[in-house]
Amino acid sequence: PPASAPDAAPPPAAPLMATPPSALPTQSGALWPGELRVHGLVYDLATALPLPNVKIKFELSRSDAKWEATTDGNGHYQVGLYKNAAETITVMIEALGYRKGLLEDKDPPYRERSTRSRADLINETTDSDLEPVPLRYKASAQIVELDLALVPQVKN
Repeated sequence: PPASAPDAAPPPAAPLMATPPSALPTQSGALWPGELRVHGLVYDLATALPLPNVKIKFELSRSDAKWEATTDGNGHYQVGLYKNAAETITVMIEALGYRKGLLEDKDPPYRERSTRSRADLINETTDSDLEPVPLRYKASAQIVELDLALVPQVKN
């Protein structure tokens, strides 16, 4: 069916491209049944600057379902995933010039911390800190915000 059909839903494993957060629906009725809309910002941990054209990979734990989103020019991304309570969705990023993996943004966000605090965090981060992270959300959630920080490769 055409994408414009109100009840149309893409196949669960179909990759969906990111769109700006301003395109997020304001009502849950705009989402497909079972859809989980994930959106956020990807930024450089050292500079706190947003990163454009970064691919974020989402994968279901027990199936071959995978999705990808790419950040826009302002570092924002959005992707529609399909929830399955029996499976975990993991998130992974590989970007040139950055260590493989990511850090989930904390509260307060890393980007709001001092430059010195972020530099210390970069030096203390181990490879196991950068493993794929499970997407955490309430079972009733339909829209999830997930900001992600990338750790620059340290040159020795």
